[in-house]
Amino acid sequence: VQLHLNRKVAAADLTGFDEVIVATGVEPRDPKIPGQDHPKVLSYIDVLRHGKPVGERVAIIGAGGIGFDVAEFLTHGEHPSTTLDLPAWKAEWGITDPAEARGGLATAGPHVTPPARHVTLLQRKKGKLGAGLGKTTGWIHRTVLKMKAVEMVGGVNYERIADEGLLVSYGDKRENPTWIACDTVVLCAGQVPLRALAQALEGQGIKPHLIGGALEAGELDAKRAIDQAAIAQDQNSATGAMRNSSGTAWPRKPSACASKVLPAAASTAAARVCLESFSPDPLTTTGRCA
Repeated sequence: VQLHLNRKVAAADLTGFDEVIVATGVEPRDPKIPGQDHPKVLSYIDVLRHGKPVGERVAIIGAGGIGFDVAEFLTHGEHPSTTLDLPAWKAEWGITDPAEARGGLATAGPHVTPPARHVTLLQRKKGKLGAGLGKTTGWIHRTVLKMKAVEMVGGVNYERIADEGLLVSYGDKRENPTWIACDTVVLCAGQVPLRALAQALEGQGIKPHLIGGALEAGELDAKRAIDQAAIAQDQNSATGAMRNSSGTAWPRKPSACASKVLPAAASTAAARVCLESFSPDPLTTTGRCA
């Protein structure tokens, strides 16, 4: 398998292949809030990937998984996570060896590092924020943000962004307009499939197989992406032997093919397209992943 990294793939690069699997992932959803072009507005990509400066008072629009992750990231600031430091993690959660204290609860209680920023996390839906997080880990994320004094507000309408901060109202009647004073507004308002490459391929008469976030942006799931790629491979194998770019047929071995292409295809965090071109000998498989 040949890997081509750090390059942007164009539809013209993908000619000569029998099948193209597109796993380009997602891009941020545009919430279309008046004033979102204000200098104080950043996307979560600006914050997490590009490291753009963030003020001390932050309003985060969107309380899904990304919103929770960004809130935790910003409240930790320069303080590293305690996840990989067992003594610090135990002190933060107020636990100890059960042999030293009844129930494993430290007598001193939790020792929480003060938050690096004051964060307000908002969502349009009414009800508990973080209700859609993982069943086994969601409570941890909610608790961490409570420990960091993150203010969680639901049932809001985003009216506009201006020098004063973020103006929100409440309920269907858009009542009680309130300014949330902040230095930075971070947009975490969901994601949509990134399909520019797939659309360009279709314009050239090539029908790609979409998997992962490129197919469905909601609740990205690596296992689901793997299943989608395997199904696509099985469908191709059922219609006859595929051929590589030289026209040579390769044996129909769906499971072997899937195992070779999926580790790269399953990554929804980076935009990439996986292609495979097989020789008759499955042990001398060649392919390209860009």
